[in-house]
Amino acid sequence: MLKKLFALSVVALLMGACTYRPPLAEPPFRTTTNAAYMVFFDTDSTKLSESALETLRKAAAAYKESGGAKVTATGHTDTVGPPEYNKSLSLRRAQSVKDALVSMGVPADRISTLGKGEESPRVKTADGIAEPENRRVEISLQ
Repeated sequence: MLKKLFALSVVALLMGACTYRPPLAEPPFRTTTNAAYMVFFDTDSTKLSESALETLRKAAAAYKESGGAKVTATGHTDTVGPPEYNKSLSLRRAQSVKDALVSMGVPADRISTLGKGEESPRVKTADGIAEPENRRVEISLQ
C-alpha cells in the first residue's frame, strides 16, 4: 500500500512538472511623469529665446524618458491688447512650443495645445500692464 502511495505521488509530481508555466513577462519599464515646464515670451511675440529652447530640450528629454506621456502646451498673455487678440496670440505661442517639441522628437499627436489669453495670469495686474511673467507657455507631461 505504501509503495502504491509513493508511486502515485511520484506520478503526480511528474505530471505537475509537465504543466509548468513560466511567469508572465514583466511589462516594459515606464516611468510615471508629472512634470511641468514654463517658457516666456517678449511682448506680442511667439519667438522662442535660447533660454526657452533649453527648457524645451529638457521637456523633450523628459518625454522620451517617460515612455509616451501626454504633453499639453498652454499659452498665456499679459493684459496688453484686446482679449480676442490675446487669446489668438496665446494659442500661437502654444503652437510655437509644439513645433519646437516636434522638431526635438516629440510626436505631434502626443501634444495638445490650448490658448488661454489673459484669463489666467501668473501675476495679477490691471488691464494694459505688460507683465513678463504672464507672457508664457506652460508645458505639462502626464
